[in-house]
Amino acid sequence: MLVIHGAFSYPTVEGYLPDPFFRVYLDRIHRAKHGSDSGSYDNDGEFVSDKFEEFFEKYSSLYEKDGLTIWDTMRGIVGQRCVFDVFGWGAAMFEWIPTWVMVWPKDGVLRKEDVRGVYDGSIFWKVAKARGVDLGREGVDM
Repeated sequence: MLVIHGAFSYPTVEGYLPDPFFRVYLDRIHRAKHGSDSGSYDNDGEFVSDKFEEFFEKYSSLYEKDGLTIWDTMRGIVGQRCVFDVFGWGAAMFEWIPTWVMVWPKDGVLRKEDVRGVYDGSIFWKVAKARGVDLGREGVDM
């Protein structure tokens, strides 16, 4: 909580004073976009499918380009770095590590569909179902 809210709270406040409770305002979350990312979101917070596909095309070592190994992910993080963007470098690592831990692919390949699920939030339903957690929502298509 401290890391996420510490990084995202101030960019999302309306004025110049920081929020003393470190609240994150989702209607302004696009202001918290950092450099050195995959470029899959634009500055307005809209998903850019072409950039998402380009990341996999550029960094996937697999023949079918539909997934990333851990080394592909590291090459992608290093390849997307912006000069002097130390915060962005750390943020990129902070974003990819939990993605790998949450999905934990048995074959060592993080699939494109799973990463897209992290972007749109559908991965959480898939992981919960795989772990046998009942989230109490009927009719949710995974």
